[in-house]
Amino acid sequence: MVNPERKIISLIALIIGALLFNWAIRQPVRITFSTSGAVECTINALNWDKNQAVIGETVAMQAVGTSGCLGKSLSLKIYEEDRGATDDVIVIIPSSFTGNGTGFARYQFSQADYEQGGNESGDEIMYFTTIVDGQEISGKESASLHLIRPTGGSEDCQISRARWNTTTRNAPIVGSYVQLLVDGSGCANRPVSLTIWEEDNLGNDRIVDLTANFNADGKQAVATWQIADLEAGDGYGSFEFFFRAGLKVGENLAESNKLLVPINSATGCVNCNTGAIQPSVCQCYDGTNIERGFNQDCKAICQAYIGDAHNPPGNGGGGGDSGGGSQPGGQPISFNFKLKNYLIGDPKDIGGVANIIGRFIFNLGIPLAVIVIIYGGLRMLTSGGSPNQYKKGLEALKWATIGLAVLLIGKGFVSLVQSILSIK
Repeated sequence: MVNPERKIISLIALIIGALLFNWAIRQPVRITFSTSGAVECTINALNWDKNQAVIGETVAMQAVGTSGCLGKSLSLKIYEEDRGATDDVIVIIPSSFTGNGTGFARYQFSQADYEQGGNESGDEIMYFTTIVDGQEISGKESASLHLIRPTGGSEDCQISRARWNTTTRNAPIVGSYVQLLVDGSGCANRPVSLTIWEEDNLGNDRIVDLTANFNADGKQAVATWQIADLEAGDGYGSFEFFFRAGLKVGENLAESNKLLVPINSATGCVNCNTGAIQPSVCQCYDGTNIERGFNQDCKAICQAYIGDAHNPPGNGGGGGDSGGGSQPGGQPISFNFKLKNYLIGDPKDIGGVANIIGRFIFNLGIPLAVIVIIYGGLRMLTSGGSPNQYKKGLEALKWATIGLAVLLIGKGFVSLVQSILSIK
C-alpha cells in the first residue's frame, strides 16, 4: 500500500513541474545572444552607385559600417541641398545591416523630388545620411548626387495617344484594376500627369489625379487604377470613364477612349444597373446566370461568382487593350522576408563567447529540468508501493531540482558581477 505522505509529495512535485512547464512554454521561442564590451557601430562610408541621375531613374545607396552595427536598425535619409536655407528632407528609406555591417537601399527620384524646396532651373544636389537605432549620425554625409531633368525640353517629348487597358478576362466592373497607357516619343523617364474623369451630361466629374513615368526608351508610361464606386444616385446605366494625359497637371495633350463600367457591379452583378427593379435572372461576372428567388438580391447572389474581377494586374486574367495595341506585362508579385541573426557577438571577445555559451546552456537546461521533475513525480505517483521505484523517482526529482537551482543561481551570479563591474 502506498504511503499517503508519498502520494502528497508526488502530487506536489507534479504540480510544481506543471507550473514550471507552463512558464517555460510561455517564454519566447528564440535565443538572443548579446556580448559585453561589444564593438560600437561606426559608419565608415556612404556611397551612391552614380554621381548623376535623371528624374524617374532609380539609384542605389550603400552605407558601410562595422561589425558592431549588426542587429541595429538602419534607415537612409535623403536630403536636397538648399543653398542659403535649411536643406529639405526628401525621404527616409528603411534598410538593414547585412552580415558584414553594410546596408543597402534603392530609390526612384520623381519630379516632386526635383521641385522640393523650389524648382531651380539647374541640377538639384542630393545627399544622404544614416539613422541608426533612431538616431541620425551627424557629421557623416554621402557625396553629392546631381539630379537633372531628362535631356531635351518639353518640345522634345511628344504624347501621341492615351488609352485604357483591361487586365481581367471580362470587361471590368467597379473594383476592377485597369491600366492607363500613354504612348509617346522622346519622353525617356519623363513624368506624365493623368486626370480621370467620369462623363456627365450636367458636367464631367473629375475623379482622381495620377502620375506615371515614361520608360527608358521614352515610348510608354503606365499607371494602375482601381475603379471607384461613385454610388450613382439613380443606380442606372454605366459609368463612362476617360482620362487626359499631359506633361503637367491640367495639361491635355491626349484624351483616352471611353471605359464603360456597369453601375452597382462591385459585388459581381453585371446587370444590376437597371435602377430600383431587380432583374429576374442574375448575370454574374464569371458568366454564371442564376434565377433570382423571392426577396433575393442579385448583388448578394453574385458575390460568389466574381471570378478575377478584383485581381490586381499580374494576378491572372487575360484581358485585352481596350484602346488597341499590345498589353504590357503584369507586375510580378514578390514576397520579402528576413531571418534575424541572433548569434550576435564578437568571437574575439572571450567574455562574449562565454556569455553565448552560458545563455545556450541556460535556455537548454530549463526545459530539461522541467521534464525530469515531471518524470520523477510520475514515477513516484505510479510506484505502486514499490520502495525501489519510489526512490528512483525521488532521486530524479532531487537532482532535477538541484540542477534547476544551479542554473538560476548561476544566472543571477553573472548578472550580479556584471552590475558590480558596470558591464553593459
